[in-house]
Amino acid sequence: MDGIRLDNPYLGNEEEKRRTLFRNNENVIYLENDSCEVFDITIDGCPCTPKFCGGFQYPRQSTQPKMLWGQIPEDCDILISHGLPADIFDTNSRGKLEMENQINNV
Repeated sequence: MDGIRLDNPYLGNEEEKRRTLFRNNENVIYLENDSCEVFDITIDGCPCTPKFCGGFQYPRQSTQPKMLWGQIPEDCDILISHGLPADIFDTNSRGKLEMENQINNV
């Protein structure tokens, strides 16, 4: 399989491959800070996660997460994110629970 990166900082010349992939495949719904409804179930995708080793990241002191998490619809049934569930391997080097901190900020 020919893998492509989906996060903008790493796209380079792969951006057209990404657009073609989503445009030509009716079975793919790409959610990046967006929602869709499937069988009356509202699904939201928010890939934003604290800076740690890869893409879709924001600086830890950024206000961007509050804005993005604030856009998640009230009627969201399923939230897809890059972050880990609270209390499951989500402590940082200072012992703080990152996901819990973000949820409390919403």
